[in-house]
This record gives sequence, structure tokens and C-alpha cells, in this order.
Amino acid sequence: MIKAISDKINSSIFKIRIVSNLIKNENIENALNQLEFCKKKVSRIMKNTLKSAIANAQNNYNLDIDKLYIKKIIINKKKSLKRSMIRARGKIDKITKYFSNIVIIIDKIKKWDKK
Repeated sequence: MIKAISDKINSSIFKIRIVSNLIKNENIENALNQLEFCKKKVSRIMKNTLKSAIANAQNNYNLDIDKLYIKKIIINKKKSLKRSMIRARGKIDKITKYFSNIVIIIDKIKKWDKK
């Protein structure tokens, strides 16, 4: 299991999960193609994290890219910044800016064992 982490992403976990569901349990090539043509802002960050995990697999473990797949994607919520905006009649609205981090875990494709 090889992993790569992106920390302090300025996006909520709900927006990241939309993109992460596209590439879960996918082959590395298919996942990179999905992220290349996805129009979400988070897809660029996920693509960089996936490329980092691939580089870790090649350099640290000498694994072939064609035999890898995305085993798990973990999305964690970080602290949120709380801001306020002044509105009409002396009222204040709360604004929360969410941050999150992504952990992508890749692994080798194992052949099915016949029972």
C-alpha cells in the first residue's frame, strides 16, 4: 500500500467526494483520464496527489504503473475558518470557509484466487 497526502485544501468534503467517487477502485490510467477531463477545481488537486502516489510507487517500491489501482481515498475534514459579513440593519451573517485533506492509497492488482 502506497499513499500520498494533500493537506489544507480550500474546499469542502462534499465537493471533494463528488470527484473521488469517479476514481475509486479504478485503474491508474482510467483515473488519470477521468481527472484530466473533469471540470471541477478539486480534480486538479486530486490529479497532483495521484501523480505523487504514482511517483512514490515507482521510486520507493519499484512498481510498474500498469499493475496499480486506487484502493482507497480518504477525505478528512480540517478546521474551518469562521468569518462574519455585515448585512443590512446591523445584522451579521456567519461565513465558514472549509478546509480538508485527501489521502490516496494505491496498491498492486492481485489476481483472483480460485476457490
